[in-house]
Amino acid sequence: MREIRIPAFAKVNLRLDILGKRPDAYHELRTIFQTISLHDELRLRASRTSGICLTIQGNEPLSLEPVRKNLVYAAVDTLQRELGIRSGVEIDLRKTIPAGRGLGWTVVALVGGVAVYGAGAAALGSTELRGLFGMLRRRRGTLPPAGGR
Repeated sequence: MREIRIPAFAKVNLRLDILGKRPDAYHELRTIFQTISLHDELRLRASRTSGICLTIQGNEPLSLEPVRKNLVYAAVDTLQRELGIRSGVEIDLRKTIPAGRGLGWTVVALVGGVAVYGAGAAALGSTELRGLFGMLRRRRGTLPPAGGR
């Protein structure tokens, strides 16, 4: 893989309906959203070493968190495991979307993960990718369990 640069656009919810409580204690949602020009940028390249190296610019608190808690890391790590990929990847994330505001952090993670392993990720199918999306949202805590916190 050569270097890949990807803009990951933020989104705003035009409509958000809570449909009910799911068996896993999270909410089932229906949403309509629109992307906006604000975007993070992901730069990905193959690494000579195994594993994932993630650097974050533009958001100091986020860059100080343990890398394994980061959703971009989680997306790529999950895809590596699901697809049996052992090669490493270096990821640079330039943040301009404010974190924790519901503007698209999970979307950025999925764009990064799918970009790294595009063909293999496509082979997972929409059901598996939706499952990955749900896992990432729950991992970050963006959807509190029904009953709230």
